[in-house]
Amino acid sequence: MRLLLKDRPRVLNQAEAQRVCEAAIKVFHGVTATIDGPEEVMQPLADLGCRIDGTSVRFGPRVVDTVLGRIAELKARNDAPQPPSSATGSASEPPTFDTSTSYASAFDATADTRLAPEASGQGLIWHDPFTDEIRPSTKDDLIAFSHMCDALDIGRAHPTILPNDVPPAVRDVWAFGLIALHSRRPWRVSVYSTPAVKYFVEIATIAQGGIEQVKRDQVFAAKIWINSPFMISRDTIAYAMEARRLLGWPLELASMPVMGSSTPVTIAGCVAQSLAESFMANTVSLAIDDRLVGLTSSPLAFDMKFGVQNESGPDAMLVRIAMIDAAERVFGGSMPCPAIPSTMAKKPSAQSVFEKFMGMFIGVIGGARRFGAMGRLAAGDVGSPVQLLIDLEMVRALQRFLDGVSVDDDRLAVPLILDIVPQGARYLETEHTADFYRSELWQHELLDRQLPFAWLQKPATMVENARQRACDLLRSSPNQCPLSEAQRQEIIRLMGQATQEIAGEA
Repeated sequence: MRLLLKDRPRVLNQAEAQRVCEAAIKVFHGVTATIDGPEEVMQPLADLGCRIDGTSVRFGPRVVDTVLGRIAELKARNDAPQPPSSATGSASEPPTFDTSTSYASAFDATADTRLAPEASGQGLIWHDPFTDEIRPSTKDDLIAFSHMCDALDIGRAHPTILPNDVPPAVRDVWAFGLIALHSRRPWRVSVYSTPAVKYFVEIATIAQGGIEQVKRDQVFAAKIWINSPFMISRDTIAYAMEARRLLGWPLELASMPVMGSSTPVTIAGCVAQSLAESFMANTVSLAIDDRLVGLTSSPLAFDMKFGVQNESGPDAMLVRIAMIDAAERVFGGSMPCPAIPSTMAKKPSAQSVFEKFMGMFIGVIGGARRFGAMGRLAAGDVGSPVQLLIDLEMVRALQRFLDGVSVDDDRLAVPLILDIVPQGARYLETEHTADFYRSELWQHELLDRQLPFAWLQKPATMVENARQRACDLLRSSPNQCPLSEAQRQEIIRLMGQATQEIAGEA
């Protein structure tokens, strides 16, 4: 039997979630947003019914009723009885992009017990396992890390690091190109400027085998980011609209409001504002693409001691769980707990393990199966191959936890017990142990479980074991890129052209 989980953790009851939703609607009714968009964005918003004065946008009763009416239709679909595989969305809201359909099935933490860890982050700092120092990341670091990720057969939600030894204006292009040149396939990188979009498209076209594959399989991100409270800048609109123009991708919108900094410090107030910002995101998407994007806010906490935003700890977990408690009330369906195994530690340490495992465990028991923060330190500002290996060790432990217990005649082993008991504790000598120990016992790679006197002969900690393993992988992992030499040279040419055009350097 797999691990029995009846529901995810919740922090709001139905009445509390309803009060938060009502507060969010009041904010949506009354707030004045700032949207600095071109005519192709502002006119559709006006056509939808928004009252626009320069960059000031008010939504008003007509828009609120339209947006909430469409959301109510989505909620009815998501709440209707359906098997998990049928959560596909409507023709106008394609499942490839529509985050509102990703949680349409009822919570069932036993339906999928395979964890999918992915490296992520877009930091400018590298934790060097050879020196145990943190320093600016380089092209060579990203190349070696790409080889290592392929050797570990791990996916990548983001590049983990960006290279500092290229002009800042083209770090995104270089990261995308280097990963394409040094991995089995291209992996997700976020675009940071409008001029970079065409280079992402051209590199992706080569790496993915054609423009139709690029249009179908979104391998880079061009999101509109909402800067809390309720602000969208012209730059983020511009590159998202350029990707839409070149590839036909509908808009993606997201926000990461910070409780106590860009929202009220109270969890209820933060969730109310964040949900209202999701209503704003759906308004923009309906105006431009006639589609919903569902919940778009992933709130963080603010650390008053150090004056920084924070993804980890009980406060950050509580606000994110409360966020989906309220979102389910609006969008329907059942959402898993958002799993962000993050840390503010700058090096692999007791703090990094404490913070990241706490996030992983809450996520796992809450139904999350995809973890996109492997190898990240300092909330994504530091990339660490050592932390990546420690994170994967924790994932393997949780995977064994999820696999649960199997009960059959072979595993009950009644004849074996009757045979061995008269001999004493000699199960280690049996074929039964040889047959089943790999599946029944957790096979760790980095932990030290020696007895103290044995450990004294060769003392090493989990972090030291991970450092040694990371050094070995960075030295020896091969480049598994399948591209031809001609394709590789064309990507290199595009990276150079981008550097000259965008950064003004040869």
